[in-house]
Amino acid sequence: MSDKINFIDENAVIEVKFNGSFYTDLKAMFMDVMTRDESKESIKTLASNLFTGQGDSYKDFYLLVLYSIIIEIENVAKEKGYTISKSIDDVTKENPLD
Repeated sequence: MSDKINFIDENAVIEVKFNGSFYTDLKAMFMDVMTRDESKESIKTLASNLFTGQGDSYKDFYLLVLYSIIIEIENVAKEKGYTISKSIDDVTKENPLD
C-alpha cells in the first residue's frame, strides 16, 4: 500500500457535473451541519461568520467549504436555466432520508 494519496493541484480548475439529487443532498448536509444542536442565536452567529469570513472554528470552515460548493452549483444551474423556486416551508419539510 502506498503512503501517498492523490490531491488536485491547488491551481487547477476542473469541471464536475452533478445532478439535482446530489445537490439536494449536499444542501441538506449543509443545513444539518449548520443547525444540529444549535440555538437560534448560535445559528445566527454561524451565518454571520459564514458571510463575513470571520469564523475561527472547524465548523465555520466546514460550513464555508460546503457553502462555496453549493453557491457554485447554484450559479451554474441558474446560468443554464435549471433552477426552480420552492417555498421555504416546503424545503424545510424535505428530508433526504425519507
